[in-house]
Amino acid sequence: MIYYWGQMIMSLRSAPPLEGLRDYSFDQSVMLLSRIGAMSGRVKMSKFLLTVCAFGLLLSFAFAEEKSPEQHREESNQIGLQKMNWTRVVASGIIERIGFFYAVNPDCSASGDINIRITKQPEHGTAETAAATSFPNFERENIRYRCNQHEVRGQQLNYKSAEKYIGSDTLELLVLLPGGFAQEVHINIDVR
Repeated sequence: MIYYWGQMIMSLRSAPPLEGLRDYSFDQSVMLLSRIGAMSGRVKMSKFLLTVCAFGLLLSFAFAEEKSPEQHREESNQIGLQKMNWTRVVASGIIERIGFFYAVNPDCSASGDINIRITKQPEHGTAETAAATSFPNFERENIRYRCNQHEVRGQQLNYKSAEKYIGSDTLELLVLLPGGFAQEVHINIDVR
């Protein structure tokens, strides 16, 4: 068996370098391996298929890229429109802040104005927006994480249910952010 592998390794040395395999399609890679198998002459088909499978697995692991949550967010931000679903629990008949929207630069200064449009009013209450300042909520991996220690200006979303109403309600928003980005936000409200 060592002899067969030795022949395959010698054949691989005469093949294109492995870093160049990224430019090959899967079919071309299989053709290359079949030529290597044919050159050795003694490799049985089952061992050859096993080698092809192992080679494919190695390639898939070598070229796979794991993305962090921050990279996924950045990619969705590049699209321009982000869709979000939230759930909030509020007390009946009381005005409650259920959202705060902000856009800040890495130095924590505001990066522009935010425009919030309520595209679907709640059926069992009222929603309104108002200019406000509050603390942002960036994740630790975000370059703006240190801004969580400072109040920033933004737009606050308030909700008040009808008096003595208990149950569920929904509303929808279109949040227009600086730089041509937007969020469509669907909010499920559990009124208690």
